Amino acid sequence: MPPLNSRQKQRIRQALDVMATRTITFTWEKNYAAAHNAKTSELGGVKPGSRRDSAPPHFYWVAMFESGSKRIILPPLIAASFPSEPNTATAVAGLRAALEVS
Repeated sequence: MPPLNSRQKQRIRQALDVMATRTITFTWEKNYAAAHNAKTSELGGVKPGSRRDSAPPHFYWVAMFESGSKRIILPPLIAASFPSEPNTATAVAGLRAALEVS
């Protein structure tokens, strides 16, 4: 993932603040898929997505993407992995940590 500029980081921070107030539904397939109930229109043009590794140890990944026409645009801007299926609060916390090191 390329380094983020300060404007992108601020946009993602604001989106994470909004996401923290919701219950987001993540999809755990082998390829990234857009999350449900994320209300992209309120997230400043970014959108969360998720996937699960198909090979052991089967990490769960949550990421933030640029979005267009209600679709995620690869590659992810930031991503965080989890050993077990994260809920919204855990996913947001992991993405916040990933944003700080991006």
